[in-house]
Amino acid sequence: MEENKKQLIKRLCESWINSAYQTDGSIGIGVNTEKFRLLTNNIVFHELTYEETQAACVGLTHVLLLKGMNTIIDRDHLVFWSWMGELFSSRETGYFGTEEFQIQKLFEVVIRASLAGIQPPVRNQEEWEVQNQIRELTEFNTLQLVTNSSLVQAYLVFPLLEAVIKKACREYIDYSGKVITDFTVSKKDGTIQNYGCSGQGKRFCSSLRDLLFLLYYNVADVDLKEQITLVRQHIFELDNQEDPFDLIYRWRNSSLHGETSYPTIGGTLLNLVILIALAEIKQNYELIKSKTWSRVQWELQSFNYTKHRSPWSFYPPFWS
Repeated sequence: MEENKKQLIKRLCESWINSAYQTDGSIGIGVNTEKFRLLTNNIVFHELTYEETQAACVGLTHVLLLKGMNTIIDRDHLVFWSWMGELFSSRETGYFGTEEFQIQKLFEVVIRASLAGIQPPVRNQEEWEVQNQIRELTEFNTLQLVTNSSLVQAYLVFPLLEAVIKKACREYIDYSGKVITDFTVSKKDGTIQNYGCSGQGKRFCSSLRDLLFLLYYNVADVDLKEQITLVRQHIFELDNQEDPFDLIYRWRNSSLHGETSYPTIGGTLLNLVILIALAEIKQNYELIKSKTWSRVQWELQSFNYTKHRSPWSFYPPFWS
């Protein structure tokens, strides 16, 4: 049976991982791994279907979660994130309502932090010298902020994830954390935590862990739950000492003390945000994708004349 694109994406990501792990347990990046990159194999993100986009998101998450928290952020991740930034920030998508302006801005800043400092591949010595000159001319504090952009991404992705989960779970909880519909969550010790809008139980939920469980067991449909399960499995491969949602909760605390890899945290949770958000636009994905890409094409044509890029533009990540 001929391999479809969804299967191809999954195979390429798994092949990259299998090639990266060496027999001595170390990570080796080179010709044997880079031939499996998605962009190298003509995977064009703005052409993917909904299911193919999900597969890319999950596959690129798996590539991020290397043992020892050694994360390799590749151009595949950056170009994918730039397309997701374009898609969800556009008027055509309508994912963020007018009352969710602050959440949309938070999403956009997380994407900007993810892309900060991206440069097109260097093709010759002259292009390398130009890029180096640009770095030298960049204002010092701006340059340092770009250098530490993975830290910015990791810190801001937590409140973004909370907001996106609350949006998905709006029948149970509002953005302030106030419980609207009763629900229960199993605690780490096996006991039950009750949440209720009246009577017994907590009336507010401020725990990212409990929000994740609420989404997973009470709100996510079969498709979204399957995608989150795949991410959970990949996280479990990284650390099998606790439930992946408990690990994410611990990431939030330990990240404050520099005990974990910021790119691993930021990239993994951003992809989780994307999976949750994608589920909300599933029914209209093809139409949204088409309209968004048409607008990008118009902006690219306009750029050829004006050399001015819209401040709301995310994709492609670099223009020339």
